[in-house]
Amino acid sequence: MKTEQQVIRQQVSESKHDASSRRVASVKHNDSINFTKAFLFLIFSLTVTISWPHLASGRFGGILWWNGWVFFTCLGMICLSWSRFLGAQHAFPVPEVLFGVIMARGLNWFLTYVRPSHKIEAVDELLYAFDVKTFGQDADVVMGKLVTWYHAPGIFIILVHKALPLALVLAYLALPNSKQIRRRYCALIGLAAVIIFGVMYGLCPGAGPAYAFGTNFPFTVPTLVTPHARILENSQLNTTPSGHLAWALLMFWFAREHCVGKLTHWLLGAFVVGTAVATMGTGEHYVIDLILAVPFAVGIWELHNRRWKMAASFLLLVGVWEVALSTAWALLVPTGIVWVMVSGTLVVPLVLVTCPRLSTNQKYPRQEKSWVDAGSGSLPSE
Repeated sequence: MKTEQQVIRQQVSESKHDASSRRVASVKHNDSINFTKAFLFLIFSLTVTISWPHLASGRFGGILWWNGWVFFTCLGMICLSWSRFLGAQHAFPVPEVLFGVIMARGLNWFLTYVRPSHKIEAVDELLYAFDVKTFGQDADVVMGKLVTWYHAPGIFIILVHKALPLALVLAYLALPNSKQIRRRYCALIGLAAVIIFGVMYGLCPGAGPAYAFGTNFPFTVPTLVTPHARILENSQLNTTPSGHLAWALLMFWFAREHCVGKLTHWLLGAFVVGTAVATMGTGEHYVIDLILAVPFAVGIWELHNRRWKMAASFLLLVGVWEVALSTAWALLVPTGIVWVMVSGTLVVPLVLVTCPRLSTNQKYPRQEKSWVDAGSGSLPSE
């Protein structure tokens, strides 16, 4: 006959076994739900990718091609959905939908209806004249000529320029598996988009040399006797500063703060260089656009990290430059002084970001492990 103490031990043991069984069942149930969600989101992303050319054209049937920007946006959606199978913690419940709508439609809608090129005069001639005066006659066309002459590197450069949406997603997934960190990343990228589209492109509206000088660019560029603002139909006024380069820099700096793996740093650093080359090679930007992208990105970085004075200083600097360019004041400044101004505009913000000791605030601490760098296959918890 069992003693009272043995009965109690047996009951405790059975209770522990039941609790363990319930936990295992709960984990299996949650895993099943997560797998189902991941599968459904993957089907959704694949469906959007396959059907997008037909939806965009308004007809079905025949061979239709994706717009490059939209295609890489769709690939980004697929990556977001696939990451669910790996247990990725997303910043928002449905990042695929938000990302697809904003990148594939939202930015284009804003430039088409809020800042229409058929109503707003573009200052491309003034931007080109500034580049010619400051950097030489071939500054804006040399990379375009190289892209045209050498087809294989040229195609690669074009793909790098179009691949920004996919790069944004891959950098997002390379971060530590934390909702909080990924929300900060999304806030950083979104903050840059709001300010550059809402303010900067309005101060200095330009389309890029490929649109300003037509299909003969980069081999035939007119000599501008009296550069002036003019209407450029069927274009998008989003040149100054370069949003592509600004986002690439922000991705690189954020990954440097939070990703331990050096491979991520090197890849994003290479993407920054490739983006700078691609924006010039495709004729989408002027040299001054790339230069102003640096203080703009630094201003956004400082604003995101709540260093208000530094942020205001750099964003104001970019705003002053844009007013000077769009009103042709910059063309009246002697070349020597312009070189000093351009050098300071480029070097000072880079030094402040590269050497954080010059900042009075502490950097955000790095995480111990990035989920893509973990070799064991287990994911760190949030």
